[in-house]
Amino acid sequence: MASVRHNRAGSETRATILDCAVGVILDHGIGGLTLQEVARRADIKYGNLTHHYPSRDMLMTAVLDSLEARYLEEFGAFALSIADAPGSPVEYLLGWLLDDAVTRETAGIFLELWASATRDRQVADRVSRLYDQAVDACIRALGASPSADSAQPLREALYLLGTVVEGSSALFSTRTGDAALYRAFRRDALLLVKPLIEQRLAEARAGSA
Repeated sequence: MASVRHNRAGSETRATILDCAVGVILDHGIGGLTLQEVARRADIKYGNLTHHYPSRDMLMTAVLDSLEARYLEEFGAFALSIADAPGSPVEYLLGWLLDDAVTRETAGIFLELWASATRDRQVADRVSRLYDQAVDACIRALGASPSADSAQPLREALYLLGTVVEGSSALFSTRTGDAALYRAFRRDALLLVKPLIEQRLAEARAGSA
C-alpha cells in the first residue's frame, strides 16, 4: 500500500509540474520556461522537481507528450459527438476547430509551438505528428478511412483548413474586444471551406465504397 501511495503521489506531482509548465509557457513563452519558475509555481522544492525532470529538455519533452495526449483525447471525444450533431457534420467540425483555435490556451500554446518549431527540430517533429494525427481523426470522424487512397484529396483539404485555423489563432486570439470581426471571419471561412471539405468527403466515401 505504501508503494501505491508513493506512486500516486509521484503521478500527482508530475501532473502538477506539467500543468505549471504549461502556465509558464502561456505567460512567458517557451523561452521563459525554466525549472526554477516551474518549481516556484508548483510550490515544490527545486530538488523535488529535478527528481522527476532532471533537465529543462526532459521537462519540455514531457510537456509535449502531455499536450499531445491531452489534445488528441479532447479531439477524439469531440469526434465521437459529430454523429449526434445537428445539421452538417462538416460545419459542426469546422465551427468547433475555429472556435477552439481562438481560445487563450489553444492559441497561446500552439502559436508558441509553431514559433519554436522554426528553431527546434524536436518541437517541429512533434507538432507535425500531432497535426497528422488530428487530420486522421478528422477523416475518421467524418466517416471515411484515413488509409484509403481516395481519402488523400480530403486530407489535403483538411491541411488547408489547418492553415485557416492557425491563422485565426494568430489574428483573433488577441482581439477579444472585436467579436464582430471574428464572427464575420468565421462566417466567411465556413462559406469558403465547407463546400470543399464536403466535396472531398463525398469523393473519399465513394472511393472507399
